[in-house]
Amino acid sequence: MPREGAYGKASRLLVEGRVIVVEASRHGVVAHVRGEGHVYDTRHQFGSWQCSCPAMNPTCSHIAALKRITAVDLHKRPHPITERQGA
Repeated sequence: MPREGAYGKASRLLVEGRVIVVEASRHGVVAHVRGEGHVYDTRHQFGSWQCSCPAMNPTCSHIAALKRITAVDLHKRPHPITERQGA
């Protein structure tokens, strides 16, 4: 049986509910991802993706899962919609 690739495993991690976002802001996102026997800290901050797992080459399944549920560019957001005064 062929070994599961990072993106296939990322999909499985999401379907199985193993990705828990613990912080999301305009500065980045932090999540805990339950892998096989360990919980890994993953994050996107200051334009960089990081994971505490030992297999980051170049994108581990934990980062791939977080990327699938995160906006592509966290720093470019439209201006917030404001209510019209007197409406």
